[in-house]
Amino acid sequence: MGRKRALIAGKHLIYCFGLIFCYVLQTTPGFLQIFGVKPFLVIPAVIAIAMQEGEFTGALYGALGGMLCDMGANTFYGFYTLTLFLYGAAVGLALIYLMKNDRKTAVLCCLVYTGGMALIEYIFYYLLYGFAGNWQVLLFQLTPRVLYTCLVMPLFYFGERKLFDYFSRRTEEI
Repeated sequence: MGRKRALIAGKHLIYCFGLIFCYVLQTTPGFLQIFGVKPFLVIPAVIAIAMQEGEFTGALYGALGGMLCDMGANTFYGFYTLTLFLYGAAVGLALIYLMKNDRKTAVLCCLVYTGGMALIEYIFYYLLYGFAGNWQVLLFQLTPRVLYTCLVMPLFYFGERKLFDYFSRRTEEI
């Protein structure tokens, strides 16, 4: 029983350090930047964890990933924490009852979250204040960031799936 707990603790340590590593890469100036647009890396990692681990673990890692995203975001603190917490739980539940766990679903889940957050950010931070040319922010900053984030989602999905399968096999052997 002690070895099984050690494997589970090791898996969760890898998840935590993986999210922190993704945050560091996400906030590194110039890293993965194309035409001034950088992807979110923490959000696909959280969605991939929620897809494999379920609603409770997805919600917890959603809160952790949201806290990391809030540290580097232009929004008020807690925006990403609360939304990723709820979305991690929703993705876990949706995969149990509604959807199939595959790459297309992962990209769709990523698109729904990042697109929704980009739209909320655009409405509340640019559109309501009536800045001149605010449509350019939506067209040249927010939309490419959403698409770029969805483009890297399959890498996180397959990586998390391999990690989950590895630890599942190891815990079943014990």
